[in-house]
Amino acid sequence: MKKAYMGLSIIVALVVGAMLASWPVGAQFGLSGNIRSSPIQQGGILNDQTTGSANTAVTTTLTGVTGRAIHIQGVSARCSAGTAGITIQADSTTVYSTGTGEIGTVTVDKAWPVALTALPGKTMTVELSACGASNTGTLIVQADVN
Repeated sequence: MKKAYMGLSIIVALVVGAMLASWPVGAQFGLSGNIRSSPIQQGGILNDQTTGSANTAVTTTLTGVTGRAIHIQGVSARCSAGTAGITIQADSTTVYSTGTGEIGTVTVDKAWPVALTALPGKTMTVELSACGASNTGTLIVQADVN
């Protein structure tokens, strides 16, 4: 019986070790609510926070670099009033979007344990659509290029 438990313990340790080894480096654990700087950010850090003018979209452009890929780990957004949506594109291809009214006055955080990544040299844009007449939007992008 003792050998069976010892054998089972070894198997469990091997399985857990294999799971942890395959888990994405820098995966985000914890409660939603904050995008944190993460160990997965490397190379050139491209973090940005922008608040737009009233009734205009807020766009962050991450310009491609030859031979290097842009990685977006997360975005946060909010409106002073009204609602909006987020669209992320690699060149002209949409790689992620929210519903048109998903972003409101409470900050919404979107984080990816495995970053959204463009092909090397490609530009990525993150856009928060206009929040409505007289309303401003704030967009926070956590990204790097390497």
